[in-house]
Amino acid sequence: MALAMLVPQGMAAACTDMTFESASYSVCEVAADADLRLFLAGPAGPLQSFTAIDAMLDGTGERLAFAMNAGMYHYDLAPVGLYVENGREVTPLVTR
Repeated sequence: MALAMLVPQGMAAACTDMTFESASYSVCEVAADADLRLFLAGPAGPLQSFTAIDAMLDGTGERLAFAMNAGMYHYDLAPVGLYVENGREVTPLVTR
């Protein structure tokens, strides 16, 4: 699963590279009302890479501005714990 921001073609995200205690980070600032989405699977199954998300969006007029890993996964790529997408519970909450 990836947390991703989408922007119309031709726009860019406001990301900068930073270093803290000798570790490098990319920091992206996003408005609270930005188009942030979770991507777990596409029509062909699990989207195992950011490249796969880009390919799925190709031709839609949308472009991936940035993406990051948004969870932990089982070996079959199913999310560990609660996962809700488009208002539908895909994986239930683990309570034990």
